[in-house]
Amino acid sequence: MTQARSGSGRPPVLPARAANIELDRQLPIDNYVVTGRALDVVVRWVHALNGTTPGRAWSITGPYGSGKSSLALFLAALAEPAASPSLMVAISKLAAADPQVAKELLAARTSLQAAQNGFVVALATADHGPLVPRLARSLAEGARRHPLADNPVFVREVPHLEELALAAPSADAAARLVKTAALIADVVPVLLVIDELGQALHYAAESKRLGEFYLLQQLAEQASSAKNRPIFFFTIQHLALADYAGGVGQRERREWGKVQGRFQDIAFVEGHEETIAVIERVMADMDVPRREQDEGAAWAAVTDLGLQSLFPDGRQTVRAVYPLHPLALLALPYLCATYGQRERSLFSFIQADEPGTVRQLIKSGAAKAGQLIGLDHLYDYFVNSVRSTSDFAPAITRWLEIDRRIRETIGLPKEDVRLLKIVGLLNLVSQGGVLRASRTILGYAMDSTGRSPVAEALEPALERLTADGLVTYRSFADEYRVWRGTDFDLAVAVNAERSLLELDAPSKVVSLAIDFDPIIAMRHMQQTGIFRYFDSAPLDERSPANVAGNGSGLVAYWLGDPDSLAQPLLDRPTILLRAGSTVALREACLEAASLQRVLENRRTTDLDAVARQ
Repeated sequence: MTQARSGSGRPPVLPARAANIELDRQLPIDNYVVTGRALDVVVRWVHALNGTTPGRAWSITGPYGSGKSSLALFLAALAEPAASPSLMVAISKLAAADPQVAKELLAARTSLQAAQNGFVVALATADHGPLVPRLARSLAEGARRHPLADNPVFVREVPHLEELALAAPSADAAARLVKTAALIADVVPVLLVIDELGQALHYAAESKRLGEFYLLQQLAEQASSAKNRPIFFFTIQHLALADYAGGVGQRERREWGKVQGRFQDIAFVEGHEETIAVIERVMADMDVPRREQDEGAAWAAVTDLGLQSLFPDGRQTVRAVYPLHPLALLALPYLCATYGQRERSLFSFIQADEPGTVRQLIKSGAAKAGQLIGLDHLYDYFVNSVRSTSDFAPAITRWLEIDRRIRETIGLPKEDVRLLKIVGLLNLVSQGGVLRASRTILGYAMDSTGRSPVAEALEPALERLTADGLVTYRSFADEYRVWRGTDFDLAVAVNAERSLLELDAPSKVVSLAIDFDPIIAMRHMQQTGIFRYFDSAPLDERSPANVAGNGSGLVAYWLGDPDSLAQPLLDRPTILLRAGSTVALREACLEAASLQRVLENRRTTDLDAVARQ
């Protein structure tokens, strides 16, 4: 008996969750995995540390769950004082990934006179508000935690930062923050990280505050200005900086584009090989025995199917990911990226202690000795997240149709249902490639031992499912399909309606999505016996001078510019309300009204059952 790579003394990799860089700063990073993209970011930072590249401001952009916040905590650990246990763990992990980069990082810390005391580390998580208070608070906290906290500059500047954390945002406050950061950097290098920057940029766009972008520009320019004031500045968000300028004019968009030019953009998305490597690393820490001949038979089957090029380390990959079926390994990265939250979903599926995960399947005995975790297990785990979504993207629509077809089957043998799930999942991940629901691939997927295909034994089941209309065979693609599909492109239709509605006044869009019923004065009626009601309606600058209705008064919901708040209908009592975020309200109503318009404007024959669903 041999084992997957385990027993190495490394701590187990725990399930990924949403990290908060302010709250989780003190947590150990023993479970962090240095991925290919993470190493790329560290290499860029090291080159800036040792002066081989001029820029010291980076903008990290990536989807939810890709590990951006965890990367920020790893960078913070690499900037800790020499006595910090976190630094030792981080250096060992970096050395395991690339010994040369680890050596250059230590040398750069020495050249910056930060080998012993480390950096001032300021970690801020932005919210839907101004940036100055958050940054001032995080910089003050970083200075207080530093071994040189009693330095005269720190003693003088930290109270100033605490004042800025409580002060009203202004151009003067932003300038004072940048100046204070530079003064601290004169003493010791500064690592400044802003996570969830998109929250603050949404706020800036809604309130038309260019000050937030000018602050980013000043910090980026200060970071890259002079070597004797080493500030290393990272921002983390889901979109490029200029993409948050949706609610501003062309002039502001140009200004925001200039700000983005001050940063080096880093796309933080792992490729197929990097994701497979992460899975290998996580699965290797699970102490599951495997016989050598099983491993060899599985690799022989993979080779016969022509899939060997998809396994970066060849046979070693098959061995490392046991008890994952080789086909499940190939499908997992795509499922996490399309229907989950990338690495967060990946770690959860493998290590979380919840139904359907690898850990639970092994613990419960569902993955018995010699039995692999296959495509049907992946289907059962990920379908729950798909059922709970309200997204109508084509990929989600396909899975919902497949799931509906499978759930409607009654009286099918257990193995036929399992085969349906495997066909459906391969339909979702194939995209016309080699990993499609062909007879040979299905035969291997149905072999729960992963040793040899059983294509001939599947023929009766495939014939039954085809005769019952549950699957169809596309000879031109050599593929069985569960998804009946739809010829109606729902996303295009909704976007077309949305583009038309965006030209209308906000009040008209909101009224299409929300029914504004009269509001009855119940207390007045109980006290006096007189029935009275108020009309209700959304209003903006383009609304008519009078609102129709016979109510005793009006409840008006103002959706226009707060500075041009109207005073409508002085001839009857009026209650005027204003939404906290008119932009968010209008966006939600645009979505709902666009869907409603599609249903109303298309003939019944245009929408098949799948599109209507």
